[in-house]
Amino acid sequence: MKIKNKKGTIISDLNSWESAFLEIDKKKEHWKEGRSAYSLASFFSTPSVEQSKGKEKIFSFLNKCGYKNVSLDVAEIEHESIFDAYRNSRIQDMFIKGSVDGNTCVICVEAKVDEVFNDTIKKAYDKAVKYLENHPNSKQKARIKDLCYRFFKKHPEEVGELRYQLLYYLAGSICEAKKANSNIVFMPVLVFKTDDYNEKKGIVNKYDYDNFMNTMEFDCKDNIYKNLVEDITVYSAYLEIHGESLKIVN
Repeated sequence: MKIKNKKGTIISDLNSWESAFLEIDKKKEHWKEGRSAYSLASFFSTPSVEQSKGKEKIFSFLNKCGYKNVSLDVAEIEHESIFDAYRNSRIQDMFIKGSVDGNTCVICVEAKVDEVFNDTIKKAYDKAVKYLENHPNSKQKARIKDLCYRFFKKHPEEVGELRYQLLYYLAGSICEAKKANSNIVFMPVLVFKTDDYNEKKGIVNKYDYDNFMNTMEFDCKDNIYKNLVEDITVYSAYLEIHGESLKIVN
């Protein structure tokens, strides 16, 4: 699997991953050992990019989803998924294109340590309403409202306690599947339990994730969520990384 950033910079090890990440992100404070960006990079470059623990675990996840003939071809870090008419984008921590059982698939990876899944939808909507008062050209309010009606057929206030990041994570991932002419998308949330991991925050994050999936009426079997969304089969799981191991948590 070849890994690059959106400028085409090839990643071959952890050092080149750092350079490629900062070429896009620019904020050095986002690259810190023990946090999500660094942990994702280490996981997918150790002991090497071609034989990484991360690659093995993605294979394991897809196998648990029921697919045995898996190929991972190319990946891009900090990948931009534009998902609506307002040109809003979801930044995928890692986007992978490959195939399962002969069919094209896309894998949209969200990396976490204990970072929250953004504001609740209600809080994000309230902020957008207030922002619109002084910025009449802002599309934030319309964007959140459109996403809620698109996926829930409800006003933002009716699904207000769900986390907004999970909503646009789903929207961006669906967009990538359609763009690749694929009817399958995988959304693994990789949670790295580093020395920086806060157990209480992690518990809240897991609750927020499950609450979103259940509200979206995803089926759950063996801790893997599955649903048909806009004619795309979506698989997702909350995967904790404990050192060398990965397990799908209850």
